[in-house]
Amino acid sequence: IYIWLPIKFFEDGTIALEKLSNWKLGEKDEEGNPPLATEEDIRALEAQISAAGNLLTETNKAKDENAYNTLKAARETAETVKNAALTTKVTKSQVTGATAALQEAITTFNNAMAVADARIALAAAIANADEIIGQEQRFTADSWQEFQDAYEAANAISPTATADEINTAAGNLTAAQDNLVLVRAVTITGVSLDKATLSLKIGETAALKATVEPANATTDKTLSWISDRTD
Repeated sequence: IYIWLPIKFFEDGTIALEKLSNWKLGEKDEEGNPPLATEEDIRALEAQISAAGNLLTETNKAKDENAYNTLKAARETAETVKNAALTTKVTKSQVTGATAALQEAITTFNNAMAVADARIALAAAIANADEIIGQEQRFTADSWQEFQDAYEAANAISPTATADEINTAAGNLTAAQDNLVLVRAVTITGVSLDKATLSLKIGETAALKATVEPANATTDKTLSWISDRTD
């Protein structure tokens, strides 16, 4: 095992070491050459290439085309290294580096797909909630406020929110909607007028005020005025 010291050469002939954090351990064979990739190294790379290929579907592309293209490019780079390793001498670090890079690309892609799926679920929850927006009179004030708060939070979710944050917002909205409490139905028992009697001469007009009873009735309070004298 050798310690490789990163060295900088300057135009004036001076030499300086890189900072300590850039130092690394390296291996060489008996002739002082970097070790070549083994069959095991190549198989590990092939496994990641296969895993990436399984993710590159049209369905996933429709969810997030940028993430799809990024993973596709990473897979193509890994394929290039693999093909080189199968036909020429490629160092171990080249193959393991390509494997690690593709693994990271797969992780990033899976995170992007999780976010995409979460946003689809959130959109469905919001669409379902939209159907009862404006109907607060049907529900108790407390339960409606909880629903309204969850609805506003769901609509205000950040474009950079994580899958967990999006799923939480969708779950809170769905739960709040499920927990809405209907106001107990109060039926109308009668209608009263502000005048017991009213006499009018021909050509005169007057206003009548009708009051639905009880005042807290929850059924339809629409009134229709009719007369048995239309002449």
